[in-house]
Amino acid sequence: MAAAVLLVLVLAAAVLLIAAVTRSIIPRHPAMANAEQAARPASLAIRTSTRKAVQQAVAAALGRDRDEGLVQVALRDAIRVASNPRVNKRLETPSEAPGRPVLSQPGFSQEPQHIELLRNKTGEAISQVLQPSQAVLSPQRKPQRRPPWAPAAMHGDVPPDTATFGKSGAESEARPRAIGASWQLALSVLGYTPAMQQLQRQAEGLKLFVYSPPASAAWSAVNLTARFPKCRTFQWSGDFEIIEQIRNSPHYTSEGDSADFFLVPFLSKCFFNFVAGYNTQAMEFALVQVLGFLSGQRWWQTQQHRHLFFFMSGVGASIIPSWKAQLGHSIFIVAEGDREVPYFRYRHDIVVPGKVSVRARNPSRVMKGNRRLLAMFRGSLVALLRDMRGKRVHKPNRLRKRLANQLKRVPGVVFSGHKSRDYVTEMDNSTFCIIPRGNTPWTRRFFDAALRGCIPTVLSNPISFPFERLFDYSQFTIKLPEEWATRLVRELHTVNESATRNLRTALLRATPAFMYRAGCAFELLLFELAARKHAFFDSWHEATRNSPIEFWNPAQGHFALPHTAKVGPSWGAAAVPH
Repeated sequence: MAAAVLLVLVLAAAVLLIAAVTRSIIPRHPAMANAEQAARPASLAIRTSTRKAVQQAVAAALGRDRDEGLVQVALRDAIRVASNPRVNKRLETPSEAPGRPVLSQPGFSQEPQHIELLRNKTGEAISQVLQPSQAVLSPQRKPQRRPPWAPAAMHGDVPPDTATFGKSGAESEARPRAIGASWQLALSVLGYTPAMQQLQRQAEGLKLFVYSPPASAAWSAVNLTARFPKCRTFQWSGDFEIIEQIRNSPHYTSEGDSADFFLVPFLSKCFFNFVAGYNTQAMEFALVQVLGFLSGQRWWQTQQHRHLFFFMSGVGASIIPSWKAQLGHSIFIVAEGDREVPYFRYRHDIVVPGKVSVRARNPSRVMKGNRRLLAMFRGSLVALLRDMRGKRVHKPNRLRKRLANQLKRVPGVVFSGHKSRDYVTEMDNSTFCIIPRGNTPWTRRFFDAALRGCIPTVLSNPISFPFERLFDYSQFTIKLPEEWATRLVRELHTVNESATRNLRTALLRATPAFMYRAGCAFELLLFELAARKHAFFDSWHEATRNSPIEFWNPAQGHFALPHTAKVGPSWGAAAVPH
């Protein structure tokens, strides 16, 4: 017995010794080290209530990478590290309590209010790190449209001047108002123009009311997610994510009379898949129940135009045939905009990102060159549909079939209709990710590609991108006509190294717009709502010049083809082609 105990102790000591030696020999990734370096004083700043510690830590961690679009991304990583309970256990401060993480010391925890305080403290430092290289545009001057491939900041704008930080007296009044890190990420995507900063202040003041249906309501988000947990995580679960973020944000109000917008917690795609069984008539019965509840709410009777409904799949509101008669005045939050169908109303509805299944890639790896593949795609080559009764229907996807036939023997290109464990690796090794239209213009592969730093090359004529009226997609994507499928490789070879680097740099800046938790997708939704409340788009030019006949690439810039056409149909609910 004693010998067995001794053997166990010897083995344990050997394991600990090997771990210690390995840790000393194999250095940790510099990106994580930088993030923790920025996060440690950021945590300490909560106790000391100083901004200087945060400022110095972030500036030291980021160094001189400002021109590569890495500032915002690295700072976002620092915030994520600081607010992660597992990682935070390593954030020790000798001057405080040796061996104890700052957020684990008395008075500090992983409670949401403490994490939010940390995020705000770190956010205040962003304006100190992002020093301007030129003057801010004057309020009287419209933002100048910069050529898409210019290596400057998005929209040619720069963050506000923060040189007066730390000064006292009248000078301190010039210091920009401190805002949270997520708002700073949103402004880094949209550009620090006076108009956007004003819109941010209006968005920050919004109040949103979320209806609370009775426990007996089978259509409510609470009941649906309890019965079908997948509705919290599958690729159409952006509706659940948004509801949760609203409820846990300062924008939530339980007083409908003070609300700017009213959100109906009906997870329509979840209900369509798991309750209605893809039957559109069952969705009509569900809508009767929803409207029966709303009819007793006075805000629905007087402000239908400020009510928000979710339709998060590609077929949108077509899953309810009577949507126009019953919900025509309300705003739809959708995961796709198809400009050729009546159930997506451009300038009325709001397109938000879908739920992604991959993690964002380290920005330092994104910017590295020498990718062995020119382009890749993995996805279905067949349209997998359901008819009005929920029966499976298979139709050929003509566009993807044409691409597969064209690209199957091209060196340096992967185009496959089969799944692979190497999906993420192939994206990481590809310069371009081909994003062809699927059953509908929407595909989550766009967001997968963006998060992995693979330049999205879109062949989907009628697509409308998330938040495209607020920032310019031509700076970090390529959109080509579907009819150019046969010349795709030739077009990609015309993109030189400089243009590729500019596209990739701009893609890094835009990536937070496609993430809810670690990015600013929720804040950009608030920007869109504020724009509708304050008629912002009446005086603001649309950032992305996009339509079914408009396209862009580095060689030709923006161009229009009035007589171009789709390659094969798209499909709505009940397998109806269009």
